Amino acid sequence: MKDIRVKNKYIVQTMNFLSDMKLKGEQSRSRSKIVRQLITVSHDLKIQESELNLEYIQKDKNGTPVVNNAGNFKVIEGKESEYFTEHQKWENEESEFSLEEVHLKNFFSALETYDELLSNENAEIYDILYDNIEASLN
Repeated sequence: MKDIRVKNKYIVQTMNFLSDMKLKGEQSRSRSKIVRQLITVSHDLKIQESELNLEYIQKDKNGTPVVNNAGNFKVIEGKESEYFTEHQKWENEESEFSLEEVHLKNFFSALETYDELLSNENAEIYDILYDNIEASLN
């Protein structure tokens, strides 16, 4: 098994990027295994984020989180800076998952030959995946 590391803030975007890739056969199968691992990681991250939010989010008298006009949770007054610092730290932490080497090699081959145009977020996700998988295989 080989480990892959992705920053928490890129987990969902990575799943979306992978899901949109047009692949065949073994490369598609390997991609699906990566996506399944990311789904598990994403679930765990939602729990972690909820726990972090509980410390800083205002609640009404019934204990329900208060939402502002923009649809975001309202942070406890005076704790905004601390919350945003902690949330940003959490977003920049890396989550790790493992995959069998054969699937990494198959998927790395797909990345090497991928010929779709990439821009903005997808270009960044591609770069993160490429670097991580390449490092894992070496």
